[in-house]
Amino acid sequence: MTATPKMQAHIDLAHARWRKPDNTWSHQDFWDQLSAAERIAVFVGNFNGQVLNGGFTQWHDNGYATTEVLGFLMRLCKRLGTETTLLVYDLLVKFEDAQEELAASYERDSDYHTFDATAEKLDDVYYAIRDDSFILDVEASL
Repeated sequence: MTATPKMQAHIDLAHARWRKPDNTWSHQDFWDQLSAAERIAVFVGNFNGQVLNGGFTQWHDNGYATTEVLGFLMRLCKRLGTETTLLVYDLLVKFEDAQEELAASYERDSDYHTFDATAEKLDDVYYAIRDDSFILDVEASL
């Protein structure tokens, strides 16, 4: 499932400010000015969209899986504490471990293949989550 209408409304408001012609914000500047609800919607929306489209590897390769975003999502999932958000938390912890291993030895091609194989296993678990349960659990916090 993609963002719910309520979540999408927060995303749209945030991106409308981001896309103003005179805007010179970096990604960090953009994130810093988000309200709490917008931050949840944007970070979760990016995560969910990237992973559903191309898996955890795509989320990583497209630059969305930053330390800040990963930490934010982990704290959010743990705080919400539902069965589904705790499952996603576990996936994020495993992904963080794989990302750290990759960063520590990025010069070897075989390590990227190991990272990708790990990410694919995480993809399978994420895709098996009931279609809308993660997004609906998060939306309840907005």
